[in-house]
Amino acid sequence: MLLRTIKGILSSKDGRSVGERSLPQLEYRRGGLVIGFLVCGSQGNALREQMLENLKPLEPYCAGVRLIDLGSSDWQDELYDAFRDPVWFALSHFGVGELVSDGRGGWWSPWVAAGVPFVRIFGDLPAYFPVKHVQRFSNSLNIYGHREHHEFYKSNFHNRGISAFVTTGLFDVVDESSVDFKEKVAGRLIIFPKNGNCPEDLMTYWRRQLPEGVSALLLDLAEQLRSNLNVEHDLRQLVLNSFGDVDVSACDRLVFFLCAQLDDYLRREKSLMLATALLDYPVTIRGGNWEHIDFSGRRARYDPDCDYGRTRSLIDSAIAVVDMSPNTCLTPHDRALRAAGRFTAFFTNEQDFFKKNFYFYRDFVFKFSKDSICERIEFGLSRPEAVVEMGVEQGRLMRNIVPESLYVQQMLSAIDAVAMACGGRPEGTQGFVDYS
Repeated sequence: MLLRTIKGILSSKDGRSVGERSLPQLEYRRGGLVIGFLVCGSQGNALREQMLENLKPLEPYCAGVRLIDLGSSDWQDELYDAFRDPVWFALSHFGVGELVSDGRGGWWSPWVAAGVPFVRIFGDLPAYFPVKHVQRFSNSLNIYGHREHHEFYKSNFHNRGISAFVTTGLFDVVDESSVDFKEKVAGRLIIFPKNGNCPEDLMTYWRRQLPEGVSALLLDLAEQLRSNLNVEHDLRQLVLNSFGDVDVSACDRLVFFLCAQLDDYLRREKSLMLATALLDYPVTIRGGNWEHIDFSGRRARYDPDCDYGRTRSLIDSAIAVVDMSPNTCLTPHDRALRAAGRFTAFFTNEQDFFKKNFYFYRDFVFKFSKDSICERIEFGLSRPEAVVEMGVEQGRLMRNIVPESLYVQQMLSAIDAVAMACGGRPEGTQGFVDYS
């Protein structure tokens, strides 16, 4: 999970110092410069690569995209220079860059005074780092890539600003004519590009570090969840119900913490089931944190590399990518979006999104059971030509279901709403209409 891999980044200030120099006066202009902050230090450079993908479709609509790489030694100068041009909006994961140093030991938002929208992108359940989802300023816009995460935010956070679920388009898009489908068939490669984590380690943490009553509650809920991996769960309601007559609903800090624990547990349990089912097949499990699985003597190949960019070549040569959703069912995960973008087939757990939009969804979805997972893998290995053809159809359909134009329209509509909400009274407004 990405949020876990960048804990060090998120535990620091959201703002970044720009030195002792005073910043130029920012000017908001629709269609002006777009500033994108590249987060450094995420596992496999995933956040950096995803930010670049988020920005690509927006480039034709703005004066230019200025990338501020927070891992660069001279990023302060780059930001300083970017402020000299009219700016439309800024974009980052988790709001990094929303605050900058005032040169006197304090932090402030240069974007607010100019009415420049600051877009904060989130890809995980808000329960993990709730403070990052709080909108401190009128120009803050929270964007969620999964509808369930947006609903959690709307239902559980108070004093919200403008937020939106935005349909993420395909990643790593290539033309169908550029794909070597014969090479795919010949290679018969199936990959599972997923970082792992051990559910037993998490439960050990509960037993050793949490109060006995809370630990027992989590362990009981974990058992319930493990027995119902194919059901979507309202984690907050599960937590509240588990306390019985003890009302913890007003303690967001506790409720969010317990929701995050259960969400993490589900991901660990599901990924472990997938990896375990794959062990006896000639597939590649790619990613970090799989030390809890013994690969010795098994047919599956373990590749500890999790670099987002280097995974592209594997996706290109594979007949299929194995995917699992982050406890969501209404929108696809980026593994499926990447595979479809490169016309590579994907196998994934049963989700409402695919049942609704793909007439042949039964050919590529599985339930979280060993038999169901193995059935899909055996289909892929025994009929590579059919799987490659399925990948082409998946790629074509996904281009129609989640077109780039929909992403752009949703994103820019939300940004325009924020710009007006934090801006002044529109010129020419009727005298009898208040906009103070």
